[in-house]
Amino acid sequence: MNTAPEACSDGSIEVLLVAAATSECQQLAALLSQHGYRIDVQSRCGQVQAQLACGQIPVAVLVITTSEPDFLADFTALSQAAEAGHIPLLCLAGSTETRPEVDYLAAGAVDYLPAPWSAAELLARLTARCACAQRMRQLQAENTQLRQGSQARDRHHAEMVNALSDSESHYRALVEALPDLLIRMDVNGIYLDAIPGRDTRMQRPIAEKIGGNVCEFLPAAVAEQQIATVRTAIARDEIQVFEQQLTISGETRYEEVNVVPCSQTEALLVVRDITERQQAALALQRSEARQRAILQAIPDLMFCVDKLGRCSDYVASEAVVNLVDDPAAAIGRPLTELLPADLAARHRQAVQQVLATGEVLAYEQSIRTEQECRDEEVRVVLSSPDEALFVVRDITERKQAEEALRRSEARLRAIATSLPGVIYTLISSLDGSHLVFEYMSEGCRDLYGFEAEELLTDARLLFDRIHPDDRVAYDQQVAIAKSQMIPFSHEWRYLAPSGEIRWLLANARPERLNEDKIVWTGVALDVTARKQVEADLQASEATNQAMLRAIPDLLIRIGRDGRRLALFSSPEMQVLGDADRYIGEPISSLLPPPLAQRRLQAIHAALTTGELQTDEYEIEIGGEPHYEEARIAPVNTDEVLVMVRDITERHRQAAELQAAKEAAEAASRAKSAFLANMSHELRTPLNAIIGFSQVLADSENLTVGQREDLAIIQRGGEHLLSLINDILDLSKIEADRVSLNYADFDLHQLLEELRAMFQLRAQQKHLHLSLHRALDVPRQVRSDRRKLSQVLINLLNNAIKFTERGQVVLTVESLFEPDLEVNQMLLLFGVSDTGIGIAPADLSALFNPFTQAQTGRRNVEGTGLGLAISRRYVQLLGGEIEVTSQLGQGSTFQFEIRVELAVTETSDSEQARETTTSSAIAPSDLLTLMAATSLAWRVAATQAVLTLDGTSINQAIAQLPAEHAELAARLRQYADDFRYDTLLELLQAEINQMQ
Repeated sequence: MNTAPEACSDGSIEVLLVAAATSECQQLAALLSQHGYRIDVQSRCGQVQAQLACGQIPVAVLVITTSEPDFLADFTALSQAAEAGHIPLLCLAGSTETRPEVDYLAAGAVDYLPAPWSAAELLARLTARCACAQRMRQLQAENTQLRQGSQARDRHHAEMVNALSDSESHYRALVEALPDLLIRMDVNGIYLDAIPGRDTRMQRPIAEKIGGNVCEFLPAAVAEQQIATVRTAIARDEIQVFEQQLTISGETRYEEVNVVPCSQTEALLVVRDITERQQAALALQRSEARQRAILQAIPDLMFCVDKLGRCSDYVASEAVVNLVDDPAAAIGRPLTELLPADLAARHRQAVQQVLATGEVLAYEQSIRTEQECRDEEVRVVLSSPDEALFVVRDITERKQAEEALRRSEARLRAIATSLPGVIYTLISSLDGSHLVFEYMSEGCRDLYGFEAEELLTDARLLFDRIHPDDRVAYDQQVAIAKSQMIPFSHEWRYLAPSGEIRWLLANARPERLNEDKIVWTGVALDVTARKQVEADLQASEATNQAMLRAIPDLLIRIGRDGRRLALFSSPEMQVLGDADRYIGEPISSLLPPPLAQRRLQAIHAALTTGELQTDEYEIEIGGEPHYEEARIAPVNTDEVLVMVRDITERHRQAAELQAAKEAAEAASRAKSAFLANMSHELRTPLNAIIGFSQVLADSENLTVGQREDLAIIQRGGEHLLSLINDILDLSKIEADRVSLNYADFDLHQLLEELRAMFQLRAQQKHLHLSLHRALDVPRQVRSDRRKLSQVLINLLNNAIKFTERGQVVLTVESLFEPDLEVNQMLLLFGVSDTGIGIAPADLSALFNPFTQAQTGRRNVEGTGLGLAISRRYVQLLGGEIEVTSQLGQGSTFQFEIRVELAVTETSDSEQARETTTSSAIAPSDLLTLMAATSLAWRVAATQAVLTLDGTSINQAIAQLPAEHAELAARLRQYADDFRYDTLLELLQAEINQMQ
């Protein structure tokens, strides 16, 4: 693009380039030449100075500085010569330059570009300086012309003064020749003299006003303005000009008044009629206002572009996307600075084409903004030989409408194609002799067996195939619709070309095309399947009627308002007499009010939820009580089907079963109460047998066989006692003899005790036992510690018992529940193992008393009561135990219980209880008392503790002699609290000391 200023008209050099003959100079010269500058290269400043002295005046001088010693002095001399000719001197720092920028600016440079400089910056500054230099020269030339003109006017004025002074008559002739009204007026508004002008519009009786004050014969505002302007002209000694408006002979006139000061007390008023000029100005203003209104009303964006691609005018519009922020600032700027590159290039091409051909050019474009994409239509017309007018109109809505129309037409074609029938337009004469299809959709091939082209050619192909038996009725319906101009709807049989008989349905609307013809727009459908369905429905209806007669129930169709719509009664329910008389009546006509209200509520529930509602009730029929079951099923949004069945016999049987069940449960509770009451009587003899067998075993006079017999007696007694304890515990639960003992305790400590309790057994089986406790599980809780411990011990015991390799994991975590109170928390306990697992068939009966899984029966012995007891304890704690298992891979038992958060942060309750129970015995005293027991008892007690079976541990403690009652009480307390680790430490400490 040519960025250089216009060349001088005399062809003088535009830019002098002062530089050594280097590659840098050559590149710069080539760059400036490419951008429209004519370049003359000189190697030294002195040569340029001489050239300026010869009168060769360039637009600008461009100097590439060097670090040579004499270069700055030569540059200073050159700048003085350039300044005299108003030539801007620009400096470019050379590659070897070392002097600071200020030296050259002080020497007279108007601009300085330090190295490294860019071509763009150089071109921008050079263009600006050249333009300023040209403008300065223009101003200098204009000033010269103004001085010359002023001198000429001065000479002319002197000549006029001389001429006026030579002849007053000549002056008077000149004055009288003026078309203006001349008035001499002093500073007080007194007319001193007046000469009417030659302009007839200014001829008025002014002579009689001489000597009078202007305020006497002019409106006050005009008079005050004249006096004020006269005073201002005299005070400033300057000509003052103003306009005034007068009404003369009923006509509004506009006048221009030039006030020329004549002396310190008077001035000359030159009054000229400018009514026509003012009217022309007003007409021009109105025209411009009208044009502005027209432009504002036009919903188009308009702008003009000259042949160089610069915007010469711009009119924005709110209806078109405006890409120019400031329309006023766009004037004179190239399109490349105002618009995106692609739009600017397209518009430049359009300008060149219109300027070359003179023809109107129209094209469309898309403008994408941050919010949307708009479509526009651009029309380019020739406005002058060097300028084109662009008219841009937003056509987004039209494009959208066209696209919507296209989609609508495509959708209609798709609908017409996908319809099971056909859409057609038929033109017929009033007498029916002329029939022509104007449009026929593609579905005619499947419906009629003809192609659309065939029917458009000959419409009689269809009408001749109407079934003979249906022809008369068809013609009658057509005649009625035609005569009354009402919609036509009719069904008839059609004889297809394949020989098939089809039922067709046509719906058409007639419109009068003219006096002789009617246009039918309609749809024809194949209703053969519907006709067949109707026939099948009639047969089905007959079948349903037979089925209804066979159902032993009373069937009633009831509406939303509770009124009967239909009623079907079986022989077994013939209690209503004539059922038809109840149709349309409310259900309260047969049902008691409370039962009728219940029935209405069930009907509304069925209609609201869409689900079957069931209701059983007692009703008196014929003076006898009956039990009935009503099942209410929704049929549609406003209707239900009520099926009423007599269940009196079933109700009687259910009552008998309930009585038998209650009797069995009472017997079971009696059994459980008996066993619970007999717990002492059952345990005492067994404890005595076990105790005496252990005493006899300690005797030294027994043979090996006797010792084996005693061992058999002892093992059998212990097994039987364990079985009886489980049965008695279950019996207490079933007899409601078990209660919860809530207390505060340290849950973390309990979990650690359980882990330590089972750690040895796990190690003996080479199992990994781990405890996973969530961080948000509280330490201090309030619940039944013994019941919770017993459940976890049973689950851990089973997990280790049935696991041969792998791991056993005890997990505890908290769960969220919205209805928890502030001091409550829901805890989830789980015990997982990698043991033998449980078969799916055994899961349902796993928690039943005296039940073991098939895998458990093959591997270990047991009573089958542990899980049943654990489940009852969990239920007492407010939860439910669940199990998931996979045979051969392990099992997971989980239960959730609610606990309360303890009041204190530390285990004060546990400490208080421990202090209370052990206050009588210090730890050192326990070891002393333990040392007094026999080694055989301590070994047996250690084995019992290792089994983690409370019954075995209590049996071992019960074998202590009477003199160890104090020790036995303390050990029993530890056992009751499941503190098996403490028991094991006491027993092993004494054994280790003896060893």
